[in-house]
Amino acid sequence: MILSRTLLDSGVFISAARGDRSVAALMKASLGSSIAIVGAHCLAEFYRGGGRSAREAQLLNRWRVEMVPVVSEDGKLAGALLAATRRSNSMDALVVAVASRSRVGRIFTSDPGDIGLLREALPMGTHRDFVVVDVR
Repeated sequence: MILSRTLLDSGVFISAARGDRSVAALMKASLGSSIAIVGAHCLAEFYRGGGRSAREAQLLNRWRVEMVPVVSEDGKLAGALLAATRRSNSMDALVVAVASRSRVGRIFTSDPGDIGLLREALPMGTHRDFVVVDVR
């Protein structure tokens, strides 16, 4: 069986750590058919270390998340996406850039509007055939 790849943005972890059962159920349902990945830059938005991030660390382990580094090409693509969309959230743009490079099938996000807009701005020749799933 070929597993798809699902990129998780920081909102997934924040919601789940706050006890959002719908996010936990979505993750449980998707783990059997998908590899969960997270762009390393997303850690900065939800991980604070020590006891303050115990729940988030537990989720990273339970969901067997693969950490994907952000590389210079991601930064360049994210900057181009921000210019094309006149947006300013570099974290969202990096989520889309990492998703494109990693050839994911889905992005689970709490910000589907901006993520979808950035996806639509991906240049021809880049991977843009992924679904944006609202986890709110």
